[in-house]
Amino acid sequence: MSSFSNPMDEEHHQTADDVEIAEDSSGEELQDQETSNTSETANEITDDVLPVQPVVLPVQPMLSVLPVLPLNNKCVIVEIHFNSYGFKKERFTKKWIDYRIKIFMMYTCRCLMKQTNKNFKAFIYYADQSNSLIQRALRRYKKLPSNIQFVRISDRNKRVLDCLEGFKHVYFVRVDSDDMYRKNFIAQLHAFKPKPSTKALINQRGFWYDSNRKRLAAVVRKSPPFYTLIFKTEDYKKGMRYPLKGHGSVIRLRHEKLKPRNYMVIIHGKNTSTRYRIKKKTDYRVKRKRISKIMNMYR
Repeated sequence: MSSFSNPMDEEHHQTADDVEIAEDSSGEELQDQETSNTSETANEITDDVLPVQPVVLPVQPMLSVLPVLPLNNKCVIVEIHFNSYGFKKERFTKKWIDYRIKIFMMYTCRCLMKQTNKNFKAFIYYADQSNSLIQRALRRYKKLPSNIQFVRISDRNKRVLDCLEGFKHVYFVRVDSDDMYRKNFIAQLHAFKPKPSTKALINQRGFWYDSNRKRLAAVVRKSPPFYTLIFKTEDYKKGMRYPLKGHGSVIRLRHEKLKPRNYMVIIHGKNTSTRYRIKKKTDYRVKRKRISKIMNMYR
């Protein structure tokens, strides 16, 4: 059973009441009027988050292989549903799979490979019946690092449970196969010390990138599909799951918010439901001269 209930809603980023982005005639960037959390603590992650220093294990000549030690007792697992859920049978076709793996490699995989902290596992789940097409498509690209793996959906539970040994907590990071997190996002998770009652970390601030017209919009969403669910490992092993009904229900869990603009939605030719739209006055279009610099923060 998934840690994210209602997986059929995996690819739905927006709601029907979204409106088209408004651009002023001058093309200037609108002022970011976002308000910060009212209950800020010293524990909050900000855009100026300090880099996490890599753990250097002492040399132990008596051992031929050094043990892998848990970092902060957190097992971080990035879960991506490639074509394991959805409404359209198109996702089982060679054409769809080839195109979406290309997008995955250009954006999502690239941001995962460039994370400043490599202490995580990323599982990209695919439908069992598409195994041959998936493997054929992957052979066109360089071999993925060992912590980024395409996994049959039927093997999901075993792969997750195999990762949990020795960890007190497990963090499930959600992202779609065509979107990105900031390159220091995993480092943020390892540095962050949530309250004992916290069940979710929510990223409300991010960007939408229109890859067709090279436009970038800074956005704020109350409960977007960019969140991390936290479980005690023993509770998860015993079957604990959170009763979610779509991404919008995550905000109803006991949660904390990460302040940086941590996510980027990629708008491309075959998005299921995403369009370059905003619905808040705090959202604005980024000046073109800043787009390249911002993109470098993600991939």
